Amino acid sequence: EEAKATVDQLDELSKDEKTDAKTSIDQAADKEAIDKIVNGVTKTNNERAQAKKELVKAKEEAKATVDQLDELSKDE
Repeated sequence: EEAKATVDQLDELSKDEKTDAKTSIDQAADKEAIDKIVNGVTKTNNERAQAKKELVKAKEEAKATVDQLDELSKDE
């Protein structure tokens, strides 16, 4: 149940991915298998969170670059 609670806290996973992970946990033969599942989905979650942060940063940098272009009108 602790493993399922951990999966539920992973905000970057879809509902279906969480359901699939919890089903896999239910079917796991031992703690090692459960740990492998939890580690895998946690890694996926963390990678998506990092990618999201990088995307936000890239957007902010692109907007700042556009704002510095003096030859463009406000509409451009």
